[in-house]
Amino acid sequence: MDYFYSPGFGGTAAVVAAGAAYLVAALNRRQERQGAAKQQCFDRFVFILDHQTQLGPPVVLAALIRLSDDAVAAKDSSLSELIDDFTLTLLP
Repeated sequence: MDYFYSPGFGGTAAVVAAGAAYLVAALNRRQERQGAAKQQCFDRFVFILDHQTQLGPPVVLAALIRLSDDAVAAKDSSLSELIDDFTLTLLP
């Protein structure tokens, strides 16, 4: 019972608490980056849709193919499928 009041237990508890805080912060930072990457992909998709007549078919197709790869990398499968389906409608 004396161990719980010793400096060794306090130090161990402090190290464990610091490790837990680090893990929570790292997971939160990863989620924020992933959410920002998904939003950026969606914003780029909307831009391509809004400007497709000005960009021309070859540029739009190339941009959509690249954007689909970026959506997969951002782990946004629904956006990737949407981009792929839209790309297929543009092909002759």
